[in-house]
Amino acid sequence: MPSPTFTLVEIYGAAPPLVWHFDLFRLEAPEEAWELGIEDAFADAISLIEWPKRLGSLLPSDRLDIGFAFA
Repeated sequence: MPSPTFTLVEIYGAAPPLVWHFDLFRLEAPEEAWELGIEDAFADAISLIEWPKRLGSLLPSDRLDIGFAFA
């Protein structure tokens, strides 16, 4: 899956559960995520989020964090 850097969000799949892929690098405030439909993704879909710390307090506490380390 390519990063949705310019569109900020891409939706994959034809049937539930959909996969919402967010790239939040360009967000300047957490509230801007509402314009991307993030509440729908959290309610009904799988959410993949690049730069999740940009969500601040909007980041759900019930989540799985995955980090990558390069040697």
